[in-house]
Amino acid sequence: MKVKRNRSTLRKQIKSAPTFAQMWEVLINGGAPLTALEMVAFGAFGCTRSSGHGPEWQASFEARLKAQFADALFPALISGDKKPFKQLLELMGAVSRHRGNLYAYQLEKNKLETPTKKRRHSLMWALANIPEEDRVSLGAARAYLDRMKVEYRDESDIWNTLQEVRRPLFKPGDRVQWFANLKWSKKKEAGMTRLTPGENGQWQIGMLVRELLVKQGGKLVNRGMTREQLSKVFCRYSREVPGIVE
Repeated sequence: MKVKRNRSTLRKQIKSAPTFAQMWEVLINGGAPLTALEMVAFGAFGCTRSSGHGPEWQASFEARLKAQFADALFPALISGDKKPFKQLLELMGAVSRHRGNLYAYQLEKNKLETPTKKRRHSLMWALANIPEEDRVSLGAARAYLDRMKVEYRDESDIWNTLQEVRRPLFKPGDRVQWFANLKWSKKKEAGMTRLTPGENGQWQIGMLVRELLVKQGGKLVNRGMTREQLSKVFCRYSREVPGIVE
């Protein structure tokens, strides 16, 4: 009797991710996340070239890398475990083979290097990061992918992928809100909105700085900051508010 293997595919990992942030992390990695040793090996490649950040930043980066190297390998040295050292030698070969290209390595590691899987991953990644303004219709989403030069089969492929990466099209009445001036507080403050609960009765609160309202026919009404102004706000929080179904 054949034993059915429970393969942890990229699609299964995305579906099982409890939050959008964790799903986004899965997409960044293409599946399995990087280990500390992998980060050290590919970080070392960066030390072989001079940085545009200047010598001080370069020295600080190398110091952090040395500490990470010790954290990753010193326990194995003490215990006499040879496996991490063998893994490091293999990683050094991978770094050289991919010329320090971490993305190419991750595609290979997570078995996404075939043309079909690359295209699929690119489509999922692009739609996971689709701007809110392009989620009003399939035509807008298609135009966004065309601008990004991302391949797709047809509109049904776009529709299904949007559902898969939890970025469905907006409906009339839906809103997207952005908040700034974030802080933690135990009390309600004028002009601030409670966003997420914290510990000891605290809430993360913020000021509403932009709201995008979806009207009939995909028309968008912008209130507050423009998209360009918002892009200059470093620390912000966004949430989607579904329209009331009567």
